[in-house]
Amino acid sequence: ATVWSLGVLLFEMVCGYPPFLSEDAIISGPLSFTPQLSPECQHLIRCCLSKHPMDRPQLEEILRHPWVRG
Repeated sequence: ATVWSLGVLLFEMVCGYPPFLSEDAIISGPLSFTPQLSPECQHLIRCCLSKHPMDRPQLEEILRHPWVRG
């Protein structure tokens, strides 16, 4: 749940709007990013918001992600 929350927070910080507008969108809705968002940032957010908890990165993996390392 921590990594999911980080993904939601990161999405809102970089896009300026929430990633999901309803509970149904969490399950079935695709993520819609702003056009200027880098592919690396999109990748990190998609990983954090993976529907299956086992597919989400560990906190240590997030720290090693290319977007975080800059």
